[in-house]
Amino acid sequence: TNEKNNAASSGTESLPTFPNRVPGKRLGTKHESLESFYKASFGTTSPPPRKAKEYTLIVVTETLQQTPKQQRILLGRKNRGFGTGKYNSFGGKFLHDETNSNGTRETVEECACRELEEETNLKIPLESMKASKVGIQTFSFSDNVMDEMVVHLFFLDLASRSDQQPYEIKACEEITPKWFENFDSVPLDNMFADDSLWLTALLTKAASTEHTIMGAPLEINGSYHFAENCEETNTILHYHMNIRIP
Repeated sequence: TNEKNNAASSGTESLPTFPNRVPGKRLGTKHESLESFYKASFGTTSPPPRKAKEYTLIVVTETLQQTPKQQRILLGRKNRGFGTGKYNSFGGKFLHDETNSNGTRETVEECACRELEEETNLKIPLESMKASKVGIQTFSFSDNVMDEMVVHLFFLDLASRSDQQPYEIKACEEITPKWFENFDSVPLDNMFADDSLWLTALLTKAASTEHTIMGAPLEINGSYHFAENCEETNTILHYHMNIRIP
């Protein structure tokens, strides 16, 4: 009983345990260095030449109250395309073939703001998005070693918005948003396996942060090498994550 009371008073009891996390055998081998990751994945200590496709991904949460801390997360169920039927955060491709009104190409933050609004109806100021960058996640695939996905990751807690205006979540044809009322209800068993690594680390830190602030609670740069036919097997062979707390 004393141990339980001590845990409660220290706040550890409220941290998420992620009961839906995918089994460890599908999360692959953790590597402490990028060189070790490259060697195991590609047989060389440096990354081979690959064609990169860039995307944005925005994790959206909302802190409903601080004491005891209550947080929920907004995820989207894909209705078409890669990962149909699975849940994911929001984001997508850059407008590579279009330019802005001043003739410049779409920036990372502009892409994130546009994609989030298209998929959820949430309108986030560009400066807020700039302050919310978590890091870059890179994905490679054993059956297509010439290509890689480079994902620019952001984290937003809606309670930290400066305007605090009412918002209305709306779906689009591609994705249907849904609130999960606590982090332990995140359907990790119906998400891509990498979410059981970086997303759980991100949400655990968000849950342990005393105050809700604008911006990411930590920095994560990760590399994940998936087994062939990843959409079906959903299995990581090797990964490396560099996590830094600001």
